[in-house]
Amino acid sequence: MMNYLPDIVGKCIGEENKYEDAVFCENNEERSPEDKQRRAKQTFEEMMNYLPDIVGKCIGEENKYEGIQLLFNCLQQPLLNKQITYVLLDIAVEELFPELSAKEIPRNSRM
Repeated sequence: MMNYLPDIVGKCIGEENKYEDAVFCENNEERSPEDKQRRAKQTFEEMMNYLPDIVGKCIGEENKYEGIQLLFNCLQQPLLNKQITYVLLDIAVEELFPELSAKEIPRNSRM
């Protein structure tokens, strides 16, 4: 159990750095077209494998493929991805600190 915790923390930190680089574009290195194509293919395959096989049986493999393709193409917009990230971050902060989402802050009624 003691060895398990550092592995989880290490993975979380590694994932956090990946997301930070993706959102804030800290890495200014330009990727080659071959690199981009390889990464896009790998990502699409991982998206296809993420859904269980039962989804393909229920809606059809072609519909599953087209749905994943549509989602994949939508997520190719950097500005949209950044906005989605900010919205999700805002939701996470509201869930963690519900007192911040109070509609009206009471003020002293001194005049």
